[in-house]
Amino acid sequence: KHSAWQLKTLNGNAINHERPLTLNFDDSRLNGYAGCNSFFGSYVGSNDGVFSTGAIGATKMACGGERDQIEQQFLKGLSQAKQFALSREQLHLLDENRKILLTFNAVKTPNSTNTH
Repeated sequence: KHSAWQLKTLNGNAINHERPLTLNFDDSRLNGYAGCNSFFGSYVGSNDGVFSTGAIGATKMACGGERDQIEQQFLKGLSQAKQFALSREQLHLLDENRKILLTFNAVKTPNSTNTH
């Protein structure tokens, strides 16, 4: 199932980036924009909230400064996520101690209201 998300908070801090940081899921693959580079990889998510990523690759552009720092924290949070929770159009990725690492808001797509 495909779903698209925009980053809202990173380690508890609100993120307001000129270009939203994104995370997209498609079957067992994930991809998105991490603040400087595009990233891609695999993930496993179960119905009981267990989550993990495989190796995550990214393009290798250097942006410098805060953008690189945000990207490193974002990708680190993704790789540390062991659980997920969904609530009211939000996705929370949590570590093994249930600390929220990343919070995303659902992205409305033009055909997200169509069920067929």
